Amino acid sequence: MTYLFNYLNKLSKNDFQREMQPILRSKDKFLRDVIESLDDGVMILNQQNQQQVIYINQKASQLLSEIKKNASSICNICHSLIKNQDKLFQSYAVLSDEVTVQKNQTIRIRARKLELSDIGNNCLLVIIENKSESLEKSANVEAIQYKLTRRESEIWMLYKAKYSYKEISEKLYITTNTVKKHMKNIHAKRQNYLIM
Repeated sequence: MTYLFNYLNKLSKNDFQREMQPILRSKDKFLRDVIESLDDGVMILNQQNQQQVIYINQKASQLLSEIKKNASSICNICHSLIKNQDKLFQSYAVLSDEVTVQKNQTIRIRARKLELSDIGNNCLLVIIENKSESLEKSANVEAIQYKLTRRESEIWMLYKAKYSYKEISEKLYITTNTVKKHMKNIHAKRQNYLIM
């Protein structure tokens, strides 16, 4: 656990570092390109070797540098997996935790067993997701689907981010009644979309 904690603490946004063992070299370029293109961070750890980082994509490096102060959350998830590996590795359980970085930015960390024949032992797959980013993308897609106006889109995004009507009105400098009116229109457009 010490290796992983030290590794996570040395990451910085401007100094992107990555450790790669033979797992994802040139013969696996396609797989590496796929992993690099994901919106979520991906980190693969060798659980037999003090949780040594086998691979980390650029998105994971960026997200981890943002939550550096809370690196213990990732270490704790991975440690729990290793500690309970007999039970968990049979059931392919997923352990999950969330870290709040700023008021409305939450990072979700999920870890599960990963069997890699090239490595010869069990590894841990750690997925790191910026929930705020994912929520924003989802809200944008829905805004297009439901044909929302620009203002409705702004309100819908905040609503999906769990803002209250009062908080939405304060953030957008409009009255609570205006928020309610827009939400009524949004729900009507959603219903029309679902009926079609």
